[in-house]
Amino acid sequence: MQLMNITLIAPIFSDAGLLSISSFLKKEGHQVKLLFIPDLLEEVEKPLPYKSIESAIDFVHGSDLIGISSYSENFVKTAGFVDKIKKTHDTPVIWGGWHASIMPDECLQHADYVCVGEGEEAMVELTGKLERGEKIENVKNIAVRSNGDGGELCVLGNSKNVELRPPIPLDSVLPLDYDLDSQYVIYSNRLRNAKEADFNGVFHSWTTRGCPFICTFCQNAAFQDVYTDAADDSEQSFDVRRKRKVDHVINEIKIIKDKFSSVEEIWFNEADFITGKSTKDVEEFATKYKSDIDIPFCFWAFPAGIKDENVRLLKEAGLKVASIGTLIGSKKIWHDLFKRPASAETYQARARILKKYNVETEYDCILCNPWENDDDVLSTIENLIKLPKPYEVLMFNLSYFDHTELFDRAVSEGFVEEDHRSQPYRHTLYHVWHYKHDSVYLNIVAALMHGPVRERGRILGTVYGVLPERVLNFLIKKPVIKFFKHLPFKNFIFDAISEIVITTYYGLQRFRSLINSPFNQGRGLRKV
Repeated sequence: MQLMNITLIAPIFSDAGLLSISSFLKKEGHQVKLLFIPDLLEEVEKPLPYKSIESAIDFVHGSDLIGISSYSENFVKTAGFVDKIKKTHDTPVIWGGWHASIMPDECLQHADYVCVGEGEEAMVELTGKLERGEKIENVKNIAVRSNGDGGELCVLGNSKNVELRPPIPLDSVLPLDYDLDSQYVIYSNRLRNAKEADFNGVFHSWTTRGCPFICTFCQNAAFQDVYTDAADDSEQSFDVRRKRKVDHVINEIKIIKDKFSSVEEIWFNEADFITGKSTKDVEEFATKYKSDIDIPFCFWAFPAGIKDENVRLLKEAGLKVASIGTLIGSKKIWHDLFKRPASAETYQARARILKKYNVETEYDCILCNPWENDDDVLSTIENLIKLPKPYEVLMFNLSYFDHTELFDRAVSEGFVEEDHRSQPYRHTLYHVWHYKHDSVYLNIVAALMHGPVRERGRILGTVYGVLPERVLNFLIKKPVIKFFKHLPFKNFIFDAISEIVITTYYGLQRFRSLINSPFNQGRGLRKV
């Protein structure tokens, strides 16, 4: 029986959270449509184009509930979009996602409800109450916008004011909703149905939820704190890090495989595929995956959990790419500042294991870190040079996310203001040129290493991103570093170059969107 018309909106095509929530709502009999708007995550300093807003407003007409998900970096852009919806529709809006879980008070200034933490069970309960016309109160994980006696907005203050239910038992999680008949996209101001070709052959699944680490810069740690605080207040024990039964994972991927003929890769979209799995767990997964799926797969993993036998088993099952983040050369940074329990030497050792079994490997690096000096950045560059080739390196900006330990430290030491907005962490290739710091030059050199690292013949040798080995070795010589530290470079020349780089970057982005699907956000997707 159809109960409610619900529209769910996200900036990421194939958003796993919304696909999971959609499955739960459809099971209850609700009619659910999903709308993906990638422009919400691009050029976040600019509002959505008028035509895109107009298309979205027309699309949500007739909805009984509108849900929207966002990240911290596109909060302001999403808030403006929500305000436009609220001006034209009386339909209640619920805001979820990473930023909503950590900063629900901000989202409540625009939406009627905010979902804090995991949303499947909370959305089922909320929609049930709305359908029955009941008061929306005491729904765990749901914050409600209300007005005071004088009509002023009453907000929560922080996520501690929201009572949470325990994280959902993973045995009860449904397969992701890949019903393209109910999924739509707005791109280049046009609304259309989602197409199988939009996936570019890469489909998502997952084996775990939660992250086993508490890196000071990461919203995974802040998200865990939301549950830790809730557990302390309720004197319960909330297990955020959970494993899914292998049979559940295999069944979900079977559905994907049967539904789509174009499946080329499965991307396990989770914080860490390896850590917490025993060799017995890995063997069970590898055996069943090889027998029932037999499609190449990729994952993120923390290097310390990588073991020779596990990699051998996974490679035989179809492991194609392992994305290992985040490599940092300086112990002062990876250990003392970021609190990541893996040294540069650990990365080198695990890289040799992955090379041994011919697993394609990606590494992340974080640039524009004001706590780093030239020696710290140079150490990261030198460690990248030492890694066994080939591999790919992805460069990101250090972004400060609310309620993370690093954000609090940055505020206390004057690097950012308390009301600082998270900046896009993916736009390193142009952002780094106007980085006002003494180590700007070496950060630029590191940024130019972004991309594939491959042997390119006798003349070029190994090429790191756009830098041939000989050029890279020259650029990191001490006299060259000293030359580029002169003030005209930092204060004028690099800024001038940045404008050229920005124009070129966005021009290339728009050109790619004309010849490729803009919605393939599988490998390389990062949560914020």
